[in-house]
Amino acid sequence: MGETEEQKTRNEKTRRQFDDEFKKDAVRLVEQSNLPLRQVAEDLGISKATLSNWVDKARKERREAGVTPDLAAENRRLSQGETSG
Repeated sequence: MGETEEQKTRNEKTRRQFDDEFKKDAVRLVEQSNLPLRQVAEDLGISKATLSNWVDKARKERREAGVTPDLAAENRRLSQGETSG
């Protein structure tokens, strides 16, 4: 069954929008913490599916840009001023 126009309008009004910075921070939290994706999503008040989509998209974009997970971790380490020895 399809939605009525009133239901569509109400759903459009209640749909939350997240800026790119929030999405990047959420993905970073998933990738850098030892917390399960489900827990991160719950803590941020978003659905697991939404967060999973953001993580998948970020990983795909990095692969397409030729950035491996190891290279991404090294870039983060260097940008935070850490040294290896």
